[in-house]
Amino acid sequence: MEFHSSEDDIALAALEHLRTTTELTERDVGVAILQVPLEQAKGLRALIGTEEAIRTMEIKCITTSGKIRLVRERMALPKPARKR
Repeated sequence: MEFHSSEDDIALAALEHLRTTTELTERDVGVAILQVPLEQAKGLRALIGTEEAIRTMEIKCITTSGKIRLVRERMALPKPARKR
């Protein structure tokens, strides 16, 4: 998982990008990339793609892909530094 809090410059830049490319209207939120097994992705997307999920868990699915690189591109998130 990759997470950037709402005060993080990376999250602020990603949210600004998402506002120009989607109907995202939330403010003061963090952004995260979750990596889940493909066989569980559909169920998770259905769970967090509801209005109830936004109210109760304060989570919303913006995009999915089999490639994390594509998710980062869509959200304008930089590639993290490699850990050695």
